[in-house]
Amino acid sequence: MEPHPDTSLPGPAGRRGDRLARRRGACALAAAAALALGAGCTRAARARFEGTRPASLLVEVLPRSTEVLLDDRPLGRGARTVPVDRDDAGGHVLRFRAPGYVEEVREVPGGLAGVRVGAALRPEGWPYGPLDLDEPRGLTAAAEVLLDGGEAADAADYAARAAALDPSLPEAHRALGSARAALGDRRGAAAAWGEYLRLRPDAPDAAEVAERLDALDGGDGAPGGN
Repeated sequence: MEPHPDTSLPGPAGRRGDRLARRRGACALAAAAALALGAGCTRAARARFEGTRPASLLVEVLPRSTEVLLDDRPLGRGARTVPVDRDDAGGHVLRFRAPGYVEEVREVPGGLAGVRVGAALRPEGWPYGPLDLDEPRGLTAAAEVLLDGGEAADAADYAARAAALDPSLPEAHRALGSARAALGDRRGAAAAWGEYLRLRPDAPDAAEVAERLDALDGGDGAPGGN
């Protein structure tokens, strides 16, 4: 085995060592510059995001009759976009109230700009846990409870959102059909029930739902029920 060349000595081996050292130094400088550039780009991108973040609060809520309050200041009823101060330091409370429903409270620890707050109120007497505005099965169950309580309009809104969130959920379409039928929306009821039967042709109540569809087609009114 040849001895390792002493790059501190003059001659070809030393010159190769000098070139290697200079190359390594140049690479290190380039890497440092790239890191600095990347950090600068990240800061610039964050600054652009902060500058374009909407100066508004998006509120989404069911039912549509819900009264919305921000820090006990009424904002109106139902879903809405609320202009806010982009430099707001945060620390706010949103309240959602509607007759026949359990009040909901949402705390917003940070600023309101670009924030979305959603709430699905629980009907009074609701036997389960909290509802999530983006959870279709819970919304479907709430729609069925509302139907039983005679609140067809609210039931239709809950079921419609559930069906939009998860179009493959048969029960959402069944509840939507029943709510629309109770509201006299024959075409909407037929479309929703038809989708339910398409998704669950072997459902235990498939024959019953099919009879309701036949009644709609035959002009015998718009039967309700779950």
